[in-house]
Amino acid sequence: MVIGEWRPASLEEWTGVGRVAMGSRGDGLVHYAYFRPHQGLGGATPAEIYFGRTPSHLSAIPPPRGRPGEGPTDWLFRVEYLDAERMLPVLARKAA
Repeated sequence: MVIGEWRPASLEEWTGVGRVAMGSRGDGLVHYAYFRPHQGLGGATPAEIYFGRTPSHLSAIPPPRGRPGEGPTDWLFRVEYLDAERMLPVLARKAA
């Protein structure tokens, strides 16, 4: 069933064989299949499931977080608060 210009994608379009003829719409399908994680697939992409690969998010290394004692100590700013309850933080430049 065709509604406007939308129609179901063929297997050729999903695997990239028809990508040249499709133009920018093919780029969207490639992004959808290879790069966009899906909640229904447990965070995996459709291509990872189809080709039987381990989802890449399982081996990802999380970025470093600012834990006490780690990272640079020469910050240009300090955090000050506008109220006694410390609910309104602002950045203030440190004196040189």
